[in-house]
Amino acid sequence: VVLTGIDLGRYESGGVGLSGLLARILEQTSVGRVRLSSVEPAGVTEELLDLIASSAGRVAPFLHVPLQSGCDATLARMARPYTSEAYARMAERAKAMVPGIALSTDVIVGFPGETDAEFQESHALCASLGFSRLHVFRYSRRPGTAAAAMKSQVDPAVSLERSRRMRALSDACASEFSAALVGTPQLVLCERGCMGTTGGGARVRTDAGLAGSLVWLAPHSSDAAGVLDARGCRIIRQE
Repeated sequence: VVLTGIDLGRYESGGVGLSGLLARILEQTSVGRVRLSSVEPAGVTEELLDLIASSAGRVAPFLHVPLQSGCDATLARMARPYTSEAYARMAERAKAMVPGIALSTDVIVGFPGETDAEFQESHALCASLGFSRLHVFRYSRRPGTAAAAMKSQVDPAVSLERSRRMRALSDACASEFSAALVGTPQLVLCERGCMGTTGGGARVRTDAGLAGSLVWLAPHSSDAAGVLDARGCRIIRQE
């Protein structure tokens, strides 16, 4: 089950927040794994991280937390309510409290006013945080928005090259993340076509006949594209 919503971390109903909702799902249902779609940085609380860490894989060890830019000057123009330093602290806390957690993000390149130096600052921060994947977007001018009226719109050819560099970084991050999972027990949701997905979102090749099941496997290898291989592996446990 994937929980989705707008600003999911601010969910509240009858005094129950996101962590309380997850706790109720774990206690009152037999759902094998729950994944959060996207959470803003402020929503990544210690309570949420504690719950993920103690759920034995039932809450996927995965957080998609939009960054948008790793440069404070760009974040200010975007009116984002955090700094790159605050985001980095959140990421490090998540990794410390949930070992092996997959942290993915959204990044926008070519936002109005983004200089070469600002882009490089954003690229460097993304490279340092060890994301499992980056979802890279090129800024597109939308009539009626504040950004559309800003001066110093970035040349499309420049934003295209910045997108290429960020996507190359994403590929490298995904490959490195998957390689680190080799030989470690992973709760894999087995799907059609002998493919599956780990809690952290890594793709896994599996043996036939497992579609529709949740099984613990320890992949034996990873290819250049970051796809894990668990074919022929002994099933550690089936949920």
